[in-house]
Amino acid sequence: MTNILFGKCTTELSGGGLYLSASGSVTLLTNVTFYNNTASISAGGMYLENLEEGITILEDCEFLANTVTDGTLNGQGGGLFVLGDRGLSTYNLVYQNNQAYQGVWNQKYKIFSQKQTNKRSSRDRIVHPIN
Repeated sequence: MTNILFGKCTTELSGGGLYLSASGSVTLLTNVTFYNNTASISAGGMYLENLEEGITILEDCEFLANTVTDGTLNGQGGGLFVLGDRGLSTYNLVYQNNQAYQGVWNQKYKIFSQKQTNKRSSRDRIVHPIN
């Protein structure tokens, strides 16, 4: 997927802008913007289930003003939530003004991946960081 805007989308589940299950395939998202999306449970912008057989590359993507409305420990990943990081590569991602009870980016229940190579805006809002 290239040059796409997911904007003002809503779900009562996870993945307000996009829910993607990358299993046994190569998935490339380049220059994709997730703007002002809302999810009730997790991943206001994008929910990525990156299973071990899949390869996912996120490049030059923006996560802007996405929200998770669940105010409990279940409310995770305002901009992006990743379940399973094997085969995941990220380059030049931007996060701004995303909101969730447990952070703007979650990977295996951490706010930021140890493999993080992304730019992070000082405007990201983490309402309740994970320790």
